[in-house]
Amino acid sequence: MTRITESQMLRSTIDLLARSRDNVAKYSQEASSGIRVAKPGDDAGASPAIADLREAVRRLDQHQVRGQSARAVLGLQESIMGQMNDLLVRAKEIATQGANETLGANGRAALAAEVFQLRDSVISLGNTTYQGRYIYSGGADTTPSYSPNPIGYTNSGSSESSQRYSFTTATGATTERNVLIADGISVAVNTAGSEVFDSSIQALEKLGRALEGYDSTTTGGIPDGGGAAWNFPTDKSLQTQAILDSITLLDTARTTDVAEEQVSVAGRLARLENQTSIMDTLKFNLNEVLSNTQGADVFESATNLSNAQNSLQVSMAVSGQILKISLLDYL
Repeated sequence: MTRITESQMLRSTIDLLARSRDNVAKYSQEASSGIRVAKPGDDAGASPAIADLREAVRRLDQHQVRGQSARAVLGLQESIMGQMNDLLVRAKEIATQGANETLGANGRAALAAEVFQLRDSVISLGNTTYQGRYIYSGGADTTPSYSPNPIGYTNSGSSESSQRYSFTTATGATTERNVLIADGISVAVNTAGSEVFDSSIQALEKLGRALEGYDSTTTGGIPDGGGAAWNFPTDKSLQTQAILDSITLLDTARTTDVAEEQVSVAGRLARLENQTSIMDTLKFNLNEVLSNTQGADVFESATNLSNAQNSLQVSMAVSGQILKISLLDYL
């Protein structure tokens, strides 16, 4: 017959007391947090599934952060295109007024100042930055999209009519940048500035120069930097025709470049919103599954906690009796 020694009885009592305390702590945590599996050791069977669910939610969180950034920069571009449209509409109004043959050379020249102001406003929009980066410079986003061309228009009077602006030649400036908004799904967040602003800038420069009294030689209808002053009143009809040509260039820039970019940006925003809605639903479902997998039954946890507390009280009482008996052996 095996005899249980006092030291064995003490160790067993201490172990029982420790387990009772651990159970009280465990069920108290479950009852307060509502989480049954807080670490892998709590449920070895459920832990792998919980880890996979948490990783899926983490990836969705990252996609959502990138999506918010993409939505902000695309929303900014949508606003820019709206402003571009307004600027070109105003430029056409000025050109229509300037094309009137009853307006003299001085009257037309007075209109040129506003046209060049519109040109400068377009340049400012083309050089818009988001979080310190030029959004229309592609991969060269630390370089302004537009800057003064060192070779200006020839035979010009004012500094405005001689100034040309050109899209940057920096490496990567025409690169399309894409943002991952879901696993395997990305959206373009930029268009090269040359595809959006060049035609408008060139049309405005041609119009401003024409109103001021200067011809602009062209290549395919686009000013190439050359030109000469007209002689009035002999060349007034040539000036009028140049103004009318500018109206055609403005209409083309507005209906082709600007309008197409508006449609493109709106389409990308719609795609982004649709994907965001899908991810919101998916994240909600994943969190619900995760909650059910690792969550605790509050009523069950409360019952277990009550039982564990009772067990701890019994263990403490028993331990006290055993320790008292053991101490008496030494008295």
